Amino acid sequence: MSRRFDLVAFDVDGTLIHHPKDKTIWEVLNLRFTGSDDQNAERWEQYRRGTLSYADWVALDIEGWRAAGATRETLLSDLDGLTLVDGARETLSELKAGGARLAVISGSFPFRTQMEIYRAALRKNSLNEQLAELAAQAAADNGATVQRASMSEFDCPSYDGDVEREEGIPKGAQEFSRRLTENDAFMISSPS
Repeated sequence: MSRRFDLVAFDVDGTLIHHPKDKTIWEVLNLRFTGSDDQNAERWEQYRRGTLSYADWVALDIEGWRAAGATRETLLSDLDGLTLVDGARETLSELKAGGARLAVISGSFPFRTQMEIYRAALRKNSLNEQLAELAAQAAADNGATVQRASMSEFDCPSYDGDVEREEGIPKGAQEFSRRLTENDAFMISSPS
C-alpha cells in the first residue's frame, strides 16, 4: 500500500465501535450515571431548538456524572459492552502497516483533560506556534486545562549511552518526561 496520508483520524461511535443497542459512548455514560435515557432526549431537544449550546450540554452532562461519583476509572470500565465494528481491526492494522499515523476522535466524549501543547519551532510567530495556539484555544474551549510550552525548554544533547551512564539522564529530558506523564494528553506542533 502506498502512503497517501500522514495521519488518518476516525470517529469512535459507529465507525470503530458498536454498542449492542446502537448507543453512543455518551448515551452509555449518561444511562450509567443518571439511570435513564430521559436526560439525553430532553437535552437533545433543547439543543435542537437552540436553547442549549453544545458546550453547555457537555458541561451539564459531565457535571451530572461527577455528582453521581464518576471517575476516570469508572468511565472507562463502563465502556466494556462496546465492540469493534467488523473490519475495524484489519483496517487499522493495514493503515498502520502502511506507515499512516492513526488518531481517534469523538465529539461525543470530551473528557475534561489536562493537556500540554508544545511548540517545536523556535522562530517567533512561526506557523507552528500559531497552530499550537489555535489548538490550545480549541482544547480550552472544549473543557481541557491547557498548559503551553516550547520544546526549547527541554533542550538536551544528542543521546549518548556513555554520557548517560556517567552523568545520568539530562535535566531537560527528565522534565519533559515528567510533564508528559502528569498530563492526560499532549500535542507537539512541529515543522516537518
